[in-house]
Amino acid sequence: GQATLIRHLQIRIEGPGKSNPDIQQALAKIPLKIRLRLQMSDYQQTKKILLDAAEKSGYLTAELSEHKILIDRKQHAADVVL
Repeated sequence: GQATLIRHLQIRIEGPGKSNPDIQQALAKIPLKIRLRLQMSDYQQTKKILLDAAEKSGYLTAELSEHKILIDRKQHAADVVL
C-alpha cells in the first residue's frame, strides 16, 4: 500500500529542561521528520533519544506526558505528538 507520511510533528518540552542545550541538541537529532515515511522504529528511537537526553542532563524523573500517533487513513498521513 501507499506509505503513511508524517504530516504534523509536535514535540513539547516543558519545565526546566525546556532550554537545556543537551535536550535541544537531542531534538535536532531525532529521526522523525515531517513529510518522511512514518516508521515505528523511528518513533521509538525518537522517544528514547529524548528521554536519554533528559536523564543525561539530570532530569531522572523525566517522562513523556503525551505520546501518540494519529493516523488519517484516507490521506495516508500521520500526526505525531510527543
